[in-house]
Amino acid sequence: MINWDNVNKAIKNIIELAVPIFIANLSIVLTGTIDTFMVGHISAAALAGVSIGTTVVSWIGVSFVGIIQGLSPVAGYLYGGKRYKEIGDSLVQSLYIASVISAIAFILTIDKDIWLSITGLEGSSGNIAGEYIKLASFSLPAIIFSRCFISIFAAVSLPKITMIITIIQLLLKIPLNNIFINGFYFIPAFGGAGAGLATSVLSWIALGGYVSFWFIYPSFRKMREHISWKISYKKQFNLLKIGMPIGLGSFFEMSSYTLMAIFISYFGVVALSAHQIVANLVWLYYVFPLAIGVAGSVVVAQRLGGKDKEKAKYAALCSVVLSVGNSFLIALFTWLCSYQIASFYTSVPEIIKMVQAFLIWVPFYHIMDSIQCCSSNVLRGYRVTFLPMAVSSFLLCGVGIVLGCVLSGFYPLVNITLGAVGFWIAADIALLLTAVVLFVVLLYQVNKTHIF
Repeated sequence: MINWDNVNKAIKNIIELAVPIFIANLSIVLTGTIDTFMVGHISAAALAGVSIGTTVVSWIGVSFVGIIQGLSPVAGYLYGGKRYKEIGDSLVQSLYIASVISAIAFILTIDKDIWLSITGLEGSSGNIAGEYIKLASFSLPAIIFSRCFISIFAAVSLPKITMIITIIQLLLKIPLNNIFINGFYFIPAFGGAGAGLATSVLSWIALGGYVSFWFIYPSFRKMREHISWKISYKKQFNLLKIGMPIGLGSFFEMSSYTLMAIFISYFGVVALSAHQIVANLVWLYYVFPLAIGVAGSVVVAQRLGGKDKEKAKYAALCSVVLSVGNSFLIALFTWLCSYQIASFYTSVPEIIKMVQAFLIWVPFYHIMDSIQCCSSNVLRGYRVTFLPMAVSSFLLCGVGIVLGCVLSGFYPLVNITLGAVGFWIAADIALLLTAVVLFVVLLYQVNKTHIF
């Protein structure tokens, strides 16, 4: 029999955490929307260049940031058990890990010529993409170090700090974009690539904000006291054991987006520009299930740390229900307003038409994405990260991209040539399979002890 008191408490706890997480992540995604909007009205070539640039930088950034996210369930578990000093010790060890992986991420990204040779983008679009990658690569160390603090803030039920800082970033994005895109007094105009420089500047400002809150905010005092700065390979191993699968899963998930963009770029500037718009919209939609999933993961970890497995199970299931319910509303909005959505991003008729063709497949994509995203995140609260990584990697990056190449006619194995839209149809199929598998895995984890 369902304990409705536990259901109500779980929903309340999840929403209280999810709202600031949602606003914080929405602010981050909207900075990308601002880039797309501002550059999209310059030219199709500029939009295509920034599309490839943001795809490459996001691919590297999200992949390495994922490794740090192993800190969140660990810190949540410690917080639930009132082991505050160990939270500070875990933060120190994650910072050591971040120092290594941020250097690797920067080195992988800074050489723009490698990425341009992979994408095959040439001319003005290629030049813009290359400059964007070079300028935005300086943001990666700041983003990775920031994630250490963001993970702690979420784990101890203080995501409002992240929300405040990301809102400030969002408010500064438009004026900084204007300065670096168009030039201002002694600052030269960087064109579309200036959006990448603005991202780097804002990322370092944000890191300064996170560090300041950690050292000033009273709630962190008991976590800062008597911190050990000694390197602990055992603690780093425990963090990496959870974080590495998350990072690899993020890498392969982002790989599916990146490879889609690379393959679609061969269909022309219009197709690539339309893909960038739709990809940005999908990331915008992704914010809600991500917020619910992260909140659910934190609540589950805290309840497990407090030795209350029953309430952890209610939190897990309520998270998925909340996520899926919202996804149907967003899907309906997309079906009804496809032209208005496309027109908001660009005024080029050819791109608007292509965007509408892609948007036919986005509603189903989002519904399945909400299930797999929330399930995967909640499983992290149970410290189950390897299986979700393996499933999503194989289906999203493997099946999705291969099937996309077949359906689009890129590597025709059957008599089907759907063009660039074939990649979005394939992504729908891959996400359906991923959502089903991960939800079944979550149900298995939850029902190890029955609550009904």
